[in-house]
Amino acid sequence: MSPPSSDRILIPPSPPSPLPPNLLTTLTSALLSSTSAIPHLQSTLLSTAQSHPWPDAIHQRAKQLITTGQATTPQEVMAQLVLEAREGRKRMMPGALARGKGPDGTSGNGDQAIDVRFPEEAVKAGKEVVRGALEGIVDVGGQEAGKDAR
Repeated sequence: MSPPSSDRILIPPSPPSPLPPNLLTTLTSALLSSTSAIPHLQSTLLSTAQSHPWPDAIHQRAKQLITTGQATTPQEVMAQLVLEAREGRKRMMPGALARGKGPDGTSGNGDQAIDVRFPEEAVKAGKEVVRGALEGIVDVGGQEAGKDAR
C-alpha cells in the first residue's frame, strides 16, 4: 500500500542532474529507512558482480600492478584500480600473465584486455532494486512536484 500523497516524495518530471542536495538527502533517507532495501541491494550487487568475470579481472590487474612494480602497497593497488575504473580504461595484460585467452578482449599477440569497471549488468540490477524500493513513496511529475522535497 502506498503512503498518503502528503507523505510521498515529489520529483519533477525532468529532475535536474545532479539532484538538488535536499532531494538527494530525502531520497537517501527514504532508502535507508527501509528495512529490506539495503540488504536486497547488497545481495543483488554481490551476486550479479560475482556472476561476471569482474572479480577475476580485479585480481588479475592487482597482481599485474604488484608484479610490474607499478604498485607496492595495497593502498597503491586500490588507488590505481579506482583511477582506472573511473577513467574507464582497459589495460593490456601480457599473454604470459593472462590466465585465459579467448575472443573477448584478447589481442592478436595473446595479450588480454583487463577491464576493472564494475559490470554494467550489476549497475542495472542495482538501479532496479533502488527503483523498486522507492516506487511506493516517490511521485514523479505530480502536480506539486518540484515545489517540495518531501
